[in-house]
Amino acid sequence: MGSPRQDITLEQRIGIGLTVAANPGVYGLVSGLAREYGTSRQFVYTLEKKVVTAMGEALRPGKPGPAARPYLLEIDRGHLDRSILTMGMVGKASERAIAECLGTILRVKPSLGYVNGVLRRASEAASQFNEGLRLPLPEAASTGG
Repeated sequence: MGSPRQDITLEQRIGIGLTVAANPGVYGLVSGLAREYGTSRQFVYTLEKKVVTAMGEALRPGKPGPAARPYLLEIDRGHLDRSILTMGMVGKASERAIAECLGTILRVKPSLGYVNGVLRRASEAASQFNEGLRLPLPEAASTGG
């Protein structure tokens, strides 16, 4: 069923409803609008109610911030080992702290033995690398001991 007044446009209906809603208690406003548009006061009050309801729905506070997007983080052994080394070397974290933090950050809680093994293997690899860097020291060779 359509509106009894087809000659009043949507924009005019919104304007009437907003005018009444924005000026509550102003004497003669509703009667004046009803006279101007050739309609009843009840029609004007109905428009006000519809506009207020629609605006309330549209402007109701939503959840703060953007919606979280799901993100699947795939953890392989290499990523886990690099995370352990980074926390140990850069963060100077203890093995127990590394295991606890990875449980929170990556949702993977390695055992203390695993963390220790990763750090030990990295230390051994670094020692072997450093042994291969026998750099000549000209000052040491010239002293003749």
